[in-house]
Amino acid sequence: MCRAATDDPNLMIGGHPIKFAMPILVIAPDARAGGMGDIGVATTPSTNDQNWNAAKYIFIESRTGVSISYIPWLRNIGSSNINLFYLTGYHRFDDKNAIGASLHFFSVGSLDLRDANNTFLNTTNPTEWAVDFSYSRLLGDHFSMSLTGRYIRSDISGGYTDVQRGVRIKAASAVAADVGLYYFRPVDWGNRDGVLSLGAAISHIGSKMNYSITDDEVRSYFLPTTLRIGGAWTANFNDRHDLAVNLELSKYLVPSPEASGAIPNVDIFQGMLQSFYDAPGGFSEEMQEIMLGAGLEYTYIRHFMARAGYYHDTKSPNRKYFTVGAGIRYQIYTLDLAYLIPTFSGFTNPLANTIRITLSVDFGQTGRSRPLRTGTTNGSDFFTY
Repeated sequence: MCRAATDDPNLMIGGHPIKFAMPILVIAPDARAGGMGDIGVATTPSTNDQNWNAAKYIFIESRTGVSISYIPWLRNIGSSNINLFYLTGYHRFDDKNAIGASLHFFSVGSLDLRDANNTFLNTTNPTEWAVDFSYSRLLGDHFSMSLTGRYIRSDISGGYTDVQRGVRIKAASAVAADVGLYYFRPVDWGNRDGVLSLGAAISHIGSKMNYSITDDEVRSYFLPTTLRIGGAWTANFNDRHDLAVNLELSKYLVPSPEASGAIPNVDIFQGMLQSFYDAPGGFSEEMQEIMLGAGLEYTYIRHFMARAGYYHDTKSPNRKYFTVGAGIRYQIYTLDLAYLIPTFSGFTNPLANTIRITLSVDFGQTGRSRPLRTGTTNGSDFFTY
């Protein structure tokens, strides 16, 4: 059992934090999801679904799409050279098959390395990145599945290693896979049309990452393997107004640290299994490991979007926040913006007081995911989508 709250500072933030490598992989990289509480496993399909659930590409409207996102990092404390970029794209061959790909790239800018005596060693440029490819397949009239393969590399020392002077960090790499499921179906709700969607995905199932260059210092870190389950309801009030309500639950499938703080020395699948029962605080702390995201998206004439959301992670106080966002679609282009508002004082969220930006381009609309729409939503050809 855990000690009293006065003895264990971890209990102030909901228990013992889970440790893993590559935390940038759990950050919502696109502004649409960023405006709806950082969720996306079951929302209506979008260009950036490679990050959330590639199975959704089967039901997306356009044949092909690309997107680029920019996230400034730690602007709240004055940083100006730390940034996260996300580039993604997809192509749907027909109504049954689609592929996708994406690149995460995280740059820390220039970093001065110093030894234990604060002696300057070198200036480096640390980077972390991940590249992945997916294949999605329709398995029924309303159900699809996806498989994604990913290569991950983290170079937190910027390529600099000097054992004699105390720098003992090497670049670490890993391979991983995602599995996604998606259910998408038009449903009547009273006298209104609507769409029900359900989604589930396990992401970053992969090898551990090791930054050590000597055998006696081996410390392998799990990837942030994550289970997401969600649902969404999109109501079509008339030809001009849509409202989507989205809810998502998620949990890291990563084992809790041992009492000493060490990472358990177990294999990947054993770690995923024991992540459901190994919290030091027992069942109550296991329940605290479930993260909640909720979001709303209002769409006017399919070209103007307003979004709001909330995200709650009990074990990470800097991951309790509200989000707001907006989007505009002009012909084949969509620009989305998102803003994060922290709710827990005393801790700094790296995305506080920053605006996430995503620009998407979609080609070859087929109406695949909008079976309820039969007419135009605007008498002018200013907006053509």
